[in-house]
Amino acid sequence: MTSDRARSPWATLRRAMRLVWTASPAWSMLSSGLMLLEILAGLAVLVLVKSLVDTWTGGDVLLEQAASVASLVRSLAVIAAALLSLLVFRTLAGLAREAQSSVVAEHLQDRIQAQAIRADLAFFESPAYFDSLQRARRAGVQRPAQITGNLLLALGSLGLMVGLASLIFTINVWLLALLLAALLPALTVRLVFARRVHAWAATQAEAERRASYLDWLLTSDLPAREVRAYRLGSVLRERFASIMRGLRQRRLAFNRRRSLLELSISVLAALAFFAALAVTAFGAREGRQTLGDLVLLVLVFQRAQTAAQGLIGQLGRVYEDQLYLKWVFEFLDHRPRLVSPPAPTALATEEVPRLRVEGLSFRYPGSDRAVLEGVDLELPPGRIVGLMGANGSGKSTLVKLLCRLYDPQDGRISLDGVDLRELDLDEVRRRIGVVFQDFGRYADTVSNNIRFGHVDGPERDDAIRQAAIRAGADEFIQRLPKGYETLLGRSFQSGQEISVGQWQRIALARALLGPSRILLLDEPSSALDPEAEFELFQNFRERLEGRSVLLISHRLSTLCRTDYIHVLDRGRIVEQGSHAELIEADGRYRQAFERQASVFRQFERRLAR
Repeated sequence: MTSDRARSPWATLRRAMRLVWTASPAWSMLSSGLMLLEILAGLAVLVLVKSLVDTWTGGDVLLEQAASVASLVRSLAVIAAALLSLLVFRTLAGLAREAQSSVVAEHLQDRIQAQAIRADLAFFESPAYFDSLQRARRAGVQRPAQITGNLLLALGSLGLMVGLASLIFTINVWLLALLLAALLPALTVRLVFARRVHAWAATQAEAERRASYLDWLLTSDLPAREVRAYRLGSVLRERFASIMRGLRQRRLAFNRRRSLLELSISVLAALAFFAALAVTAFGAREGRQTLGDLVLLVLVFQRAQTAAQGLIGQLGRVYEDQLYLKWVFEFLDHRPRLVSPPAPTALATEEVPRLRVEGLSFRYPGSDRAVLEGVDLELPPGRIVGLMGANGSGKSTLVKLLCRLYDPQDGRISLDGVDLRELDLDEVRRRIGVVFQDFGRYADTVSNNIRFGHVDGPERDDAIRQAAIRAGADEFIQRLPKGYETLLGRSFQSGQEISVGQWQRIALARALLGPSRILLLDEPSSALDPEAEFELFQNFRERLEGRSVLLISHRLSTLCRTDYIHVLDRGRIVEQGSHAELIEADGRYRQAFERQASVFRQFERRLAR
């Protein structure tokens, strides 16, 4: 899955810089220019301070020329101006980098979201593929801007060090050797530990995910009832604490090793500074250097040490960031398999098409077990066809195939004789609407929850209400505090929670709003009580307005109202016919019907006693 271009650190850096430039060219140029001005202003301050010291100690010019107070004031004013410029440029450069980072982060977040939308459903249902998305999200959308920012800062630190090195060179060439002796080991240690940090983080990912899951169980609303009912809180807290203790101990042990090495490097840098200071002091005593040289050395070494630490830290962070950024590019390089053909076929009419399934067989990616095998099914225009089957028989999988969320390994699905794979993907989704068994519950207004069924259509409140009326949702929506503008769910302040059955009616309204002329309804009344279900299906054909419907349900009281019924068992169609024909056939459908009916008969007999 990882592309060749994403494996090389240099390739990752180049790609990150291209991404940053594409997202934010203006801020990139501005931050680079301000950083250059910051470097020049910093070097100017050092040179001006040295000049002032040499002047007042007789290092460069006659003392009488320096006796003027006005000359001193001018020198101090120039140094103050240079120092102020340094501070202004540093502040502006920081603001420019922050603005650049925000723009680039938004750009990359948009790229990741767009890629997630394009990804096949198999991507999200496969742990191996889905993990790449989670790694990309954990890597963070700030990484490209961080890499570019740290690279620019590293170049700035390097440029500053070159300038400082030229100043040191004017004092004593051997001081450069001392500076390199302090810097190279520190740089090596930082790069080595950047790789180790990345490798260590990968080994801790599983434990961190477990801790995150336990925290979700303890703090989220969905598991809150069972956590309290079964008194799971203390058990889950102890498991969470145990995992976190292990993570903390391993992290501290890792950081101790790093800190000891960094301390050793710091001691080496300090020894190099004192050696350079001694060389310069003895040179000043013997007249080879001036007092200004000694002051310059102190200032330069302080700045050089800061710049070196910055350079080492920045290069280390660049190296570490590119390791994580590979995860982002790995995800962005993933190519979906379900795509529209280069020259899609157009259906000849906007009328209700005939849906036909022929010889359909399917296995989930990475599995050898056939979920569906040799399935034949037809949904004529304007008809309601039922599908019955036990849990695990393949009903919901068939729905995914009919929406072209997957492609079958064998057989085909067609609309008016045209294979779904020959149609534009958007055309398939426009023609076929669906209410999934695990339907969406959006933390948004009622109106938007329904409008999501036809995002390309005009925003007509009357159409939204008509869809709600057909789904039997208008009555309870009118009772909500703000009607159709009521915010649903508890995710945000003032949100209103509604029952699962009411959510299900809104999901049905969402499907009825859309332009699709074929509806796939997977257990559309599973959360409704018998009375509400009876009310929903009493005038169901009129509510559908001529649409074709594939209705999946365990409740045979619902299926018996359909025109034709298919019985699915272990991935195969084992019976088909009308309700009367299947009762007459005395097969699995009749057995299931009798079992459900016997429950009510037993209840009636008990009432009669």
